[in-house]
Amino acid sequence: MKKINWKPIGDFVGTACEIALYGVALAASFKVGDYIAKGSDNLIAGYKDAVGAIMDSSMYSQAKSEAIAALKRHESSEYYGAVIRIAKDSSTYSSAKVDMIKHLSES
Repeated sequence: MKKINWKPIGDFVGTACEIALYGVALAASFKVGDYIAKGSDNLIAGYKDAVGAIMDSSMYSQAKSEAIAALKRHESSEYYGAVIRIAKDSSTYSSAKVDMIKHLSES
């Protein structure tokens, strides 16, 4: 009876596990990066931050102008954080963002 050489199989399994661990570590680093980026919502936000978020957004120029004109000054950090969240939302049209910011500024 012929003996099976297990060394190549062990080397292959070891290499496959090593690659899988690198992949898990890479995926975990992306998740941690997303967590850190989303954690910035908890920071103190001001008028300057809200204007910056609007200007950095993909909104049309006219919509940016209307949104900034609707912003209140000397408001709470929660207010400016909400405006920043609206401006950063990439799934909403520019006109809807302006309407949301105007509505938020009315109250």
